[in-house]
Amino acid sequence: MIAGNTDRGLEVIQEAIRLDPFSVQPRAMRAWILTVGQRYAEAVREYEGLVARVPEEKGNVLNVVSSLALAGWPGEAARRLGEILPTIPSARPVTLAVDLARAGDAAAARDIVKQAVALKEWGGRVPASGIAAAYAVLGTGPRCGANRVSGTSGTRWACPATTRS
Repeated sequence: MIAGNTDRGLEVIQEAIRLDPFSVQPRAMRAWILTVGQRYAEAVREYEGLVARVPEEKGNVLNVVSSLALAGWPGEAARRLGEILPTIPSARPVTLAVDLARAGDAAAARDIVKQAVALKEWGGRVPASGIAAAYAVLGTGPRCGANRVSGTSGTRWACPATTRS
């Protein structure tokens, strides 16, 4: 999305907020548009407002963490993430690994990815796109240039066969 489009989107959303100032949805959309427009500091403020309005919605706190990390404040992102992690029930969503990695906690991110891959191998409903996104942010992937394969035992990562000359 180019800046002109996000600016127009913000104008439209601002009008929706003016018409219904108590609705959370337009504010969530405004925060998302700010994020897409790479206006991370403003997105942090908007997501913080959502956290204040809907404290039980953990996704808003995770969006604060992501925006803090993208804004260049990994220390604050890690601190906020440390506060919320104990409140998120297991199994944690694999997308949380992306937030953790961006906040600088690669070890915790790898643990979540490891759990997600194990769950996926046993037929759990873990989006492969989430695993791939986490690997991309971590800068790693399954060992040996593995490929995702499906079989009778479910989906797993498999190393390609090597041949000797």
